[in-house]
Amino acid sequence: MTTKRRGEAKADAQTQQVKNELREFIYLDEVSVTSLLSSRDGAIPHEFTDNNGSAYKGEVNGQAEAGFAPFKARLGSRFESSRSSNAQVVSKATVQALVKRLWDLEKNDMSLRANLPTTSRPSRNDALRILAHERDPAEKYWIVPATDLDRGQLAEIEVELDTDAIFQLSNILATLKELADENAELRAQFGSAEVLDGLISINNLIEKMMVNLIPLKCRVVDYVAVHTEHGLKIVHRSVHDDLGAGSDYYAQPIYLVGDTQRDLYWKDIRRILFTQSRYRVLCRLNGRGISATWNPLKLGDSLNRIDPSLSQKIAEFGSVAVGAFSGTSGTGSRTDDLRTAALTTYGELLAEGLAFAVSSDDAIALSVLAVENQHAFRSAGSASGAFKPIREYVEKLAGRPLSAEVHAHLRQTACHRNGLEINGTPVNPATSNLSQPQERVAENLIDAEIIAIYW
Repeated sequence: MTTKRRGEAKADAQTQQVKNELREFIYLDEVSVTSLLSSRDGAIPHEFTDNNGSAYKGEVNGQAEAGFAPFKARLGSRFESSRSSNAQVVSKATVQALVKRLWDLEKNDMSLRANLPTTSRPSRNDALRILAHERDPAEKYWIVPATDLDRGQLAEIEVELDTDAIFQLSNILATLKELADENAELRAQFGSAEVLDGLISINNLIEKMMVNLIPLKCRVVDYVAVHTEHGLKIVHRSVHDDLGAGSDYYAQPIYLVGDTQRDLYWKDIRRILFTQSRYRVLCRLNGRGISATWNPLKLGDSLNRIDPSLSQKIAEFGSVAVGAFSGTSGTGSRTDDLRTAALTTYGELLAEGLAFAVSSDDAIALSVLAVENQHAFRSAGSASGAFKPIREYVEKLAGRPLSAEVHAHLRQTACHRNGLEINGTPVNPATSNLSQPQERVAENLIDAEIIAIYW
């Protein structure tokens, strides 16, 4: 290879090394980006200028001597030339460029990060030591105590993009109204105009309480919550996978929650918010640590002055109503509903423990299996027969099993979350009454201000 070609190959290699990561944005809050960057950097650049210059200089000398002793003569000539050129490139600063600049400034100080290099991942023994001992230093980005999350910190988190159940309900009701207005036969299916008008009134109330915001509730892909003797810790999923199925540290899902403005989306929300596709979210934490509850209705604080639990009841109603529209609510007694819910929860917990992402088709199949097997969930002796089909289905999807001890723990957790004893009877007999609301399950929630969503 010639010297010139070697130089070109080296230049190409350097270009590949500094190539920036591709980001396609679907949501971007320019005001937040500008505000945060100004606080760090001061003035915000509107233009970037690159100057390139080159210079060339050449010189030729020539000399000749002639003579006869004792006389000599010397003749000489010299030629010199020079050439220089300068090029100036002015680039306009877009908001996407400002996001990159903000990310570059804050990447080493974020509380959580996506797309971490696997070479820096702690070993299994190091991870077990950090989880077991309170005083061992945390492994940055890999094992993070929940108490280290603080208000105002930036984080980049990969999630399965999804909306809160109350927004899904509102979207369903709005769609039903549109279809009913266009189709008289569909409108007749509601029995009377009062039924449809009542649903429309409910939707109007929900939309007013959401104040034109879209509440997101997204499952975090890269991190899971692990309870230890020294408190809750946020563990990278790959680190938890290294611990093995027999580990005492059971993984629980984490959800990122936050509000987004409808007019800041760069694409049709119907194409991106209901597919549960994976995206990265740049956000700023709203509180310290992990939250157990979250209210997606922003006007709820005003209503709480009248009834402290009113807005929360409306938010919980969204989950119940979406379940009814999707056909997951049974038509039997309340106890049968609780048993079906426990079997469904068991399948979801299995998938979480196996680090397996359940698709919409898989979720429907789990719901069907739960309905088909809830009748066998009548006693401690028959419970294993009810849980077995769920276990076999999820383990077949994931391609690997879990230990018997883990399965026993997950069955107990699923029953407890749905108000059941391990033998399938309600913990409190009053819960079998339809008039009694189901207790809201505490979750691991990261409440944050959404700055940008991209992939």
